[in-house]
Amino acid sequence: EMFHSFITDGLFNRSEVYKNESECIWQHYNISCKLFAEGDGNSGEATFSEDAPDLEGLRAAYELLKNEFSPQQLKEFEYVDLQITREQSFFYSTAMRSCADVQNSKYDEHSPDNIRVNALVSQMPEFSQAFGCQTGDVLFAEPDRLCYLFGALSTGKRR
Repeated sequence: EMFHSFITDGLFNRSEVYKNESECIWQHYNISCKLFAEGDGNSGEATFSEDAPDLEGLRAAYELLKNEFSPQQLKEFEYVDLQITREQSFFYSTAMRSCADVQNSKYDEHSPDNIRVNALVSQMPEFSQAFGCQTGDVLFAEPDRLCYLFGALSTGKRR
């Protein structure tokens, strides 16, 4: 939620980088809408004010997770019976939170639940690594298609 104050239409008109990365996010959500739609796929520019903060917030939350646990601890089973690692649990929790959080209303500014979750995780290489996604898998985070509204936190590189 903290990113809502940083993601405004005013920035769109002031920065070419912000404009380009915003369009990258719109396109990603439009593509995700086509891939995952179960009915009306209202995404892209219409839902940007919710989608972009969700994406940047998830990246910030993942950085906090990495600061709290060592790489080895992230790979340890948090739920041994289910064979779910601590890192995978983070993404499962994100999906459950996103799906449970949205009001199903024609006035809702979020992408539909299934698009909201899938578009988020398919922008995170960490998700691909945690679940063993590979090039060609629908949720694989293609390096040349990642959108970084404020720059990549951990890699320091931009698209």
